[in-house]
Amino acid sequence: MSTANLWMDLTWPEIQQAAAENKVLVFVVGAVEQHGPHLPTSVDALLPMAIAERVAERIDGIVAPCTNYGYKSLLRAGGGPHFPGSLGLRGSTVMAMVSDIIAQFIQQGWRRIIVLDWHLENVPFVFEGVDEALRAAGDVPGLKVVKIDNPNGLGVAAQPGLDQDLFGDDFPGWVVEHAAIWETSAMWAAFPEKVRIEKIVDGRPPEPLDYDVLPVPADAAPANGVFWKATRASKEKGERILAAVTDGIVAVAKKEFGL
Repeated sequence: MSTANLWMDLTWPEIQQAAAENKVLVFVVGAVEQHGPHLPTSVDALLPMAIAERVAERIDGIVAPCTNYGYKSLLRAGGGPHFPGSLGLRGSTVMAMVSDIIAQFIQQGWRRIIVLDWHLENVPFVFEGVDEALRAAGDVPGLKVVKIDNPNGLGVAAQPGLDQDLFGDDFPGWVVEHAAIWETSAMWAAFPEKVRIEKIVDGRPPEPLDYDVLPVPADAAPANGVFWKATRASKEKGERILAAVTDGIVAVAKKEFGL
């Protein structure tokens, strides 16, 4: 990754110039959440940042600093609060954080912004934060924000048949793809040094899948934090995933920003 595309490697005059040139800014909202015994708790920040960097290189954009913290882990999507290592914020905090950051982007002259979110639980709060910032900014000429939630679908759209190739016929759906084939493969390709390959195990879906219970029952989550068959993951699959998701996001950027 070229340092010319990373906000945190740039000086303030370089950032000012990039905004003046109307470059696309990619902003990742991450999370700290368990991902089984074989993946680090940083998956929901590392993977979207790796993809953001690939996208920025393709469109000559800038990757903003990532927010590592996001909304709390829920049983149905990440295993819930019973796993040490998962750290989450209240929804109102996530909304305020995102709104404050987007507002500063706008104030500093950024007009084309992609907000990339890998953590399913973040979705409504990130949307509301972006919406609040735009409503507060008022009518700003040329301002457009594209919010992309976990971009699995964009990857599959970019490479039709990818999901079938990766998952096979017995895949029960995206709801169980947590710390399993997709995320394990993508991490293996992007950050092989962070994957505990010898600890890759299969798991089971959490119970229940279609509703929530409070207080969250500890025995309803898979004990190892893996929702499906992580042993089917591979570095080769991960390379295909990263390429497909990057292609999908680049296509959206070209369509929405006229690149």
